[in-house]
Amino acid sequence: MLITQHDYRLGNTPITYATNNQKDINMQIPDNIRKCVAFIAHLDKNDKIVLKGTGFFVSMLSDDQSMYFTYLVTARHVIANIIAKNLAKDNHIWIRINKKDGEYGYKRIHISQFIPHPDSVDIMVTPILPDPIYDFLSLPHTMFLTQNAIDSQQIGLGDDVFMTGLFVRHAGKERNTPIVRIGNISAMPEEQVYSKAFGNMDAYLIELRSLGGLSGSPVFLYLANPRIIKGNSTILHGGHQFYLLGLLHGHWDLHSATQDVVTEDYQQENKDKINTGIGIAVPAMKILETLNQPSLKEPRDKAIQEEKDRTAPTED
Repeated sequence: MLITQHDYRLGNTPITYATNNQKDINMQIPDNIRKCVAFIAHLDKNDKIVLKGTGFFVSMLSDDQSMYFTYLVTARHVIANIIAKNLAKDNHIWIRINKKDGEYGYKRIHISQFIPHPDSVDIMVTPILPDPIYDFLSLPHTMFLTQNAIDSQQIGLGDDVFMTGLFVRHAGKERNTPIVRIGNISAMPEEQVYSKAFGNMDAYLIELRSLGGLSGSPVFLYLANPRIIKGNSTILHGGHQFYLLGLLHGHWDLHSATQDVVTEDYQQENKDKINTGIGIAVPAMKILETLNQPSLKEPRDKAIQEEKDRTAPTED
């Protein structure tokens, strides 16, 4: 029997889907959330597809939420590394996405279609709308964690977070199998974090062990009991609610037991380095800044206006 689930846990943004598994409704982290994730890959010189990182789907909604525009978000350093090392034989990024038939497929996007944040921020996006054959979830921008939500929910140290993304040693043979890792906020973005690739950057520090392949993964804030509920919002499962905290950049390695080094997660593990277990997450609002650049915002505004003109009542 199919059960229709009206899920308000994604930052007060309703997601409706059908399931025949009661467990989907009762689990603390719904399995459905992993559908927002795709794997980032390229074609090497031997015509082999090589997985490199994680991306996830987000949608910008019009003010009346009647229109949406879908994008793939990933870490800038994942794409930049492929370009810098000339790894992509065909100059395309291959996006590995699960299909509704139970397998995965690929959608190819030319490298030139990826647009970075206007400043030195570890975010890249590209417009994308997967075909109906794909089984994916797009996160609406209304679930991005804003300063207003931080203040009203009193978000801070110790709050739970989780992420989902690519574990290269268990990516899935027939279907993408994103893993889930759980942790907590260790430091708010009160003082900038230094990264060799991006300089001083706004970031959350999270107690969450990160590994190669997880760069670009979505990081979610998990509120077991939201502190303030406004308006007519319906909260399911005793108040569980999720916000998109940000995008995973990398982690700190303790190098030769003497020096802390920030490691982007595409880099291969080194036996001389010890993962400190502290991950670095770029705030979700930086994703919104990327999506609101003129080159992306103007086509959205034009499409919205054309739709308004098309549906406007005409005078007799």
